[in-house]
Amino acid sequence: MKQLYFIITFIILIIIITVIGVILISPKKEVKEIKDTITLQSEIESEFSCYGYTIDNPKIIVNPYGNSPLTALIMFETDKREGVTITIKGKYDNDITYREANETKEHYIPIYGLYSNYENSVVLSTDTVDKEVKIKTNLVENNAISTDAVETTNGINLISTDNGVIGIDEYGETRYYLEGGYSKDIVIDKNNHLFLSTNRLNNDNSNTGIVNIDLLGKIYYEYNLEDGYNGLIYNVDDTKLLVLSENIILIDIQTGNVLKEYNLYKTIDNYVQLLYDSKTNQVILTGENVTLYYDYDKTNLDKIIGNKEYVPDELSTYFVDTQNINVNENIRIKSNNQIYDIENINLDKDVYFYLTDGIYLSKYKETETSNKNINILFSKEYQEEINIYKERDRLVIEYDFNKDDKVYFVLDKFLGKKVYEIDTSKNVKYINSYGLSGKYTIYLKINDKLLKLNEYVKF
Repeated sequence: MKQLYFIITFIILIIIITVIGVILISPKKEVKEIKDTITLQSEIESEFSCYGYTIDNPKIIVNPYGNSPLTALIMFETDKREGVTITIKGKYDNDITYREANETKEHYIPIYGLYSNYENSVVLSTDTVDKEVKIKTNLVENNAISTDAVETTNGINLISTDNGVIGIDEYGETRYYLEGGYSKDIVIDKNNHLFLSTNRLNNDNSNTGIVNIDLLGKIYYEYNLEDGYNGLIYNVDDTKLLVLSENIILIDIQTGNVLKEYNLYKTIDNYVQLLYDSKTNQVILTGENVTLYYDYDKTNLDKIIGNKEYVPDELSTYFVDTQNINVNENIRIKSNNQIYDIENINLDKDVYFYLTDGIYLSKYKETETSNKNINILFSKEYQEEINIYKERDRLVIEYDFNKDDKVYFVLDKFLGKKVYEIDTSKNVKYINSYGLSGKYTIYLKINDKLLKLNEYVKF
C-alpha cells in the first residue's frame, strides 16, 4: 500500500513540476491580430444612420470606407416610400444621372463619379423636391497612367493598375479611384459592382482570391481560392465565374463552390484573356503565344493554336497549325506600371447599395510543412526584431534574414509540432490556419541555432 502511495505521490509531483515548468517557460505575449477588411467595414457601417436627417439636411460622408476618395454616401429619411434620382453635375455638360434602385423611407445613397480636388454639385430629386448639395473632394494624384493612352467613349473607363483601379472620363478627368491593391482583371456585374483581385498574396505571389466590391469600396463577397488567383476572370451568366487559378475553374457566385475545372496541363504562357464563347460553347484562354480551347460542359481540351514551341509534346495532338487569334487590344494596354485591364462602366443604372455584412467564401489547403526534425528542448531567446501577426485566416511572418541562412519556423504544442521552411530570398511567409488548432509556442531555427520567440499564437 505504501508503495502505491509513493507512486501516486511521485506522479502528482511530476505533474505539478511539469505544469509549473510550462508556466515559467511559456511565452507571455500573444501574437497581435489584425482585423480583416470585412470586420472593419462592419464596424464602419455601425456608425451609419439616416435617422433625423432629411433631403434638405442630409448626412454626407466622403470616402465612407476609406479606400475610394472620389465617392460619398448620403443618408436621410423621407416621410413616404420613394426613390431618389441622383445627378452628378459634369464640368462639360456630361452629367451622370442614376436612380436609387428601391423605393424606401430610409435612404443610403452612394455617390460616384466625383471630380478630384473639386467642389462637386450633386442634385437629389424626388417627385416633389430637387435638392442640390456640394461635396468637396481632396486631390487624387494620378501618376499610374497617362490619360493620353485611354480612349474613352461614354461613361467612365475603369483602368486596373498594380495599386488599384482608376476611372477616367471622356475628357481625361479622373472621376474614380479605388486604392488598396484590388486590381487585375475587371468584371462588372449586373449591379455595377466589380469583381477584382483580393489585395492579399500567397507564398507563390498569386492573389488569395477575388472580391465582389462596389464603387464605394465595400466588399460584399470575398472568394479565397485553394490554389490562388492568377489575374483573369470572366462572368459567364451572372451566376458563374470563370477564374484563372492553378487551372481554370468555374465557380458558383453565390456559394463559391468549384463547379468545373479545366486542366492547364504543362502549358506555360503569359495568359492575357479568359472568356466563354456561347456560340461554340467553349472556354478560351488566350496567351501571348498560344490559345487553348476547352469544351465548356465536358471540360476537355479541344485544341491549341499559336506557337508550337510553347506546346508540350504530350499535347501535340491538340495543336492546330493556324495563326493565333488576335487579342482585343482595346481592353488591355501596358505602361511602365503594368495595366491589366480597361472596362467601360456606365453609371446611368439603378444603383444598389446594401447595409449587409460581407461574406467570406473560403477554400484553403494546409500550408506545406517541412520534414526537418527539429528538437526544441534546448533553445535560446531570440533577440532580433521579427514582425509576426495574425490575420483572420493565417499567420504572417515578415523578416529580413541573410539570403545564405537556412531558416525554419516552428509552431509547437504538445504532440502537435509544425515545421515550415523559410524562403530567405523573400521577406514574408504566410501560414494558413487550415490544419492548425490550439495554442502554439513559436521558435526559429537559423542555421545551427534554435531560438525561442517570446510569443505564442492561438488558432
